[in-house]
Amino acid sequence: MRLSVRMRPVEEKVNTTLYEPVGDSPPMKNFYLNTEVASALPFDTKDIILTISDEPFAEGEVALAFPPVPFYKAFRSAVRYEHRVARRGGVRRAANTPELPVSLAYVNRAALDEEFIAGRRPIHFGVSAPSEVAAEDEEQPAAADIDTGDESSGVGDESSGVEGLAAFDGFLRESVKSQKEGRLTSRRIWAVWAARCDADPSEDMIADVQFADVARRFRALFGAAAAKNPTRIDGRLQRYWDGYTI
Repeated sequence: MRLSVRMRPVEEKVNTTLYEPVGDSPPMKNFYLNTEVASALPFDTKDIILTISDEPFAEGEVALAFPPVPFYKAFRSAVRYEHRVARRGGVRRAANTPELPVSLAYVNRAALDEEFIAGRRPIHFGVSAPSEVAAEDEEQPAAADIDTGDESSGVGDESSGVEGLAAFDGFLRESVKSQKEGRLTSRRIWAVWAARCDADPSEDMIADVQFADVARRFRALFGAAAAKNPTRIDGRLQRYWDGYTI
């Protein structure tokens, strides 16, 4: 599982800096990062791309990975992850320090697999600069026969219905599979979504989801960037995600 969301700092305190998500249907509401660590991030922008994972990050996968945060408690709509230590005669939440820069986090339950929650496994957080992610998704030069459906960053797109996007996210989780030589495009995803909704795939909006939402929701859920160079798939020049099928 790889979930990525753009976060923006909204409040800075002595020990922690509060970040809030930018965009629709984020996997978490707030993110608290140690202020000293936040101030030392080597980025040209104060915004960050926060990546949430159920597995440790590979070297170079994110600019900065934090120590995994242990599972603490599951609620109806969120899961709480927290570092806890023995203190003052009891067990309490650990202090937020440069050595432990993320000591508390809430992740939306709908964004996590139930098996992962039931296993009480720790959650992993990493940050990168927005420019690094944008470079991976940079648009190709305009051409009449290139389908740009996979290239939209989606950050500034008009919001689709929250319920529609939640249903679409669930559809992606259950329908997209890993395949060694798979080449998955936005249009292939859209065709299956249209069939499920008994709709015409030529429509730009189906069940409160816009075609422009496909690429950004896929990236948010699977943390995968589209291939930089388009290739001809299904008779159309398109960008694609390597190693996936639907």
